[in-house]
Amino acid sequence: MKIFSGTRSCHDLMFCPHTAALFFCAMFWYHYIEKAPLINFKWCYKVSPSVNEYGYPLRFTIEKGIICIITAIASLLFVMCKRHYTFDIYIAAIISVLLFKLYHHYILHINTRMNWFNAFLRWFEDGSPDIPELGMKQVDHDN
Repeated sequence: MKIFSGTRSCHDLMFCPHTAALFFCAMFWYHYIEKAPLINFKWCYKVSPSVNEYGYPLRFTIEKGIICIITAIASLLFVMCKRHYTFDIYIAAIISVLLFKLYHHYILHINTRMNWFNAFLRWFEDGSPDIPELGMKQVDHDN
């Protein structure tokens, strides 16, 4: 990578930003597909008795399988185009999945501390259906 030549490249970075963005989008899509499905596969309910209105056992659905396949193919294409090392793509995938899981675990325990960051997250996630009550209880200081 030529630093001072004026050309920009993502060839020799610690992790591949394209893979990180791909995995973040895939994780959001995978996590929220049940809340807002793009396609409703009602014909699957008649084909297999193991499929119910919530999806396959372990909550794995056709849409989630498609997401996994697309993400795997895109990751392989990143390796095949030889602009990134395989390890860069692996590190980006691990970092993005861990950050996604960390955030979604953290917001479940947001009311344990009162600081400006948690106040922002409470405001940002207010009204989210998959998160327990995030609103702060008003304390009556008059008594």
